[in-house]
Amino acid sequence: MDRRLASIQTLDSTVTDPMLLYMFAAWKHERITRDGLLRMLADLESYLFRRMVCSVSSNGLNKLVPSLIAKLESAEDDPAETFAALLLTETAKATRMPTDKEFRQALLGENLYRPASRCKYLLAGLENHNHPKDPRSFDEYTVEHIMPQNAMAHAEWRDMLSDPGRFPLLVNSLGNLTLTAYNSELSDGTFEQKKNRAIGGYSSEYLSISAELHDATQWDEQAIARRGARLADLALQVWTSPTAGEQAMQTLRSRNLSQGEREQNAVDFADLCKRGILTAGDMLESRYAGVTATATVTEDHRIHLSNGEIFDSPSGAFRRARMLETGENKQINGWTVWKVADGRTLDELRQVSNNISLRRSFWNGLYKYAATRPDFVAVYGDPSGRKTNSDTWISFGVGSGFCHPDGALNIRDGYITVDLYFIDTFQYTKLYGMKDSVEQMLSALGEATWDEPEADKKNRHLLVRHDVDFSGGMTEAYQWMTDGLLAMRSVYDLLV
Repeated sequence: MDRRLASIQTLDSTVTDPMLLYMFAAWKHERITRDGLLRMLADLESYLFRRMVCSVSSNGLNKLVPSLIAKLESAEDDPAETFAALLLTETAKATRMPTDKEFRQALLGENLYRPASRCKYLLAGLENHNHPKDPRSFDEYTVEHIMPQNAMAHAEWRDMLSDPGRFPLLVNSLGNLTLTAYNSELSDGTFEQKKNRAIGGYSSEYLSISAELHDATQWDEQAIARRGARLADLALQVWTSPTAGEQAMQTLRSRNLSQGEREQNAVDFADLCKRGILTAGDMLESRYAGVTATATVTEDHRIHLSNGEIFDSPSGAFRRARMLETGENKQINGWTVWKVADGRTLDELRQVSNNISLRRSFWNGLYKYAATRPDFVAVYGDPSGRKTNSDTWISFGVGSGFCHPDGALNIRDGYITVDLYFIDTFQYTKLYGMKDSVEQMLSALGEATWDEPEADKKNRHLLVRHDVDFSGGMTEAYQWMTDGLLAMRSVYDLLV
């Protein structure tokens, strides 16, 4: 535990300290075993280090850590198993666990040297993986460039590279970095000098991460690439991705869907300003009979009455404005009586804002759901990394320039759709000739609607509609649209 905590401390991620405290409290109160605690510490370390190597900002962790603790506190399953599943099912780009592929690609990137402290942590972790019962301390060691940073000033090193122009891509790569306590002594020496030095030379001081250096006669691009690939594969064993049973994964997927289906639609006055629906200086007028009050929107998202008083809420502002004019001190819903220049009430503006939130919530929920469907990911890729979308439609590519599948939603009229959108009328007419077969393929979704091939417009649609109650749960809608987009891909395949 000391070694694991020391490793986490080296990563200097204080934002996760509350999680560490929670883990040890759970251990103290016997909610988890010693092995369970060690598993959670290992998963946390892997999570943090993979994100650092993949250059993922830590900003998203401020909100994630309290959320993880709350979910662990309410979970009925083993906390260690639940923690692993939570990390694996976290799909937001800012907070998700990098995959093995992403981690390996980042390790084989151009510059692993900076920051040097992270590079030393990486190399020491790789080395001590081969000494689990007797880990070495590398306090006196520093990061060593096998092909030195000043190599291009020496003919012996230049001659080792078939293309010296690639030197900047190689010098700070994983395959060219190791640890030594004799950095200044090795310095810019030739490869032979560095190998044969009596003290600290590559041949006399053995590190398992540098096994290739013992038998190598030269250190060229191929040697650097081979060693880098070996160390990257080893890193996948040291900082492993968490593993969790299918039951724990499915439980959390279901919970995430139910919790993420709808954002809270409570919109206050400041929200209207922050979302650009109202701007500073906008005039508010009373539409209440017998009250002619006016007010303006302030820079800090509040309501400024003509007498100079400022209020946070429309109701409080109107109650005061009414009292100033009529002497009546009665509560009334300010959202329905303040209007803007175009005649819409604040309540109507709030509905516009709610629709934006609901669209954003719907697409985020769809992305999360579709990411759990291997059949969808195999066809369209993992959608969890998509940017937040507040439009009424989304589009997915099929590798074609003449059509693409779309999903759309109509909140006002209560339905969603999937369609194939064609910009090539010839291909659409070709598909229309297979109408009976296509409609059979789409029958499980509902009735297909076609544009007439001879319609006087540039584009064509094949569309299926599905009614949705947007005030309820969205899981069934997510499933229908995911199935629909897959079905549209199958229809497209009839043309290729």
